[in-house]
Amino acid sequence: MNDHRKNTVILSAWVDPALREYARLEAKASGLTFSKFIERAVQQAVAKASADRAIQQATRQRPTSSAPSPRRSSP
Repeated sequence: MNDHRKNTVILSAWVDPALREYARLEAKASGLTFSKFIERAVQQAVAKASADRAIQQATRQRPTSSAPSPRRSSP
């Protein structure tokens, strides 16, 4: 087994060929291997989804203010 493959698994996904080529170009431009570039992209997507979900849950669970709402003046 190669050292760089220890504790890793193969992730397989069907993606649009244009997206795959764009990812390959961006990986090359960033100086990363394609695998490392995709690994980072997945990590970032998972972290963003987790943070978005936490924010949604926190805003739903926020206690309502006990301060009275402003009165509307009648015309």
